[in-house]
Amino acid sequence: YKWTIHIHDIDLAGSMTRIFRNDREPVRMYGQFFNPSMTFSYRLLNHKGEVVANDKHFKLTDGYVGRYPSRRFMQRFLSYEKHMINAWFNKVLLPFVLGPK
Repeated sequence: YKWTIHIHDIDLAGSMTRIFRNDREPVRMYGQFFNPSMTFSYRLLNHKGEVVANDKHFKLTDGYVGRYPSRRFMQRFLSYEKHMINAWFNKVLLPFVLGPK
């Protein structure tokens, strides 16, 4: 299988604020009103080169921000965005790759 993706727009979770940490880095604030979103085009080809899934302008959003109270999760780089993309991939594209059960 071959998956191609073209990202048109990305809005990261949270918002940057002028509050700084001790190391002078800006703080990224999270909350239920700052969910990540992406708009992209994708195409999944099977081993024969046939298109098995595609969309020319797909908007991916997720309202899970706030479900992970763990500070460890929040401190990982782009953790909310990675979770959103992985959840979508596993739900939408992985079934094509794995085939029927």
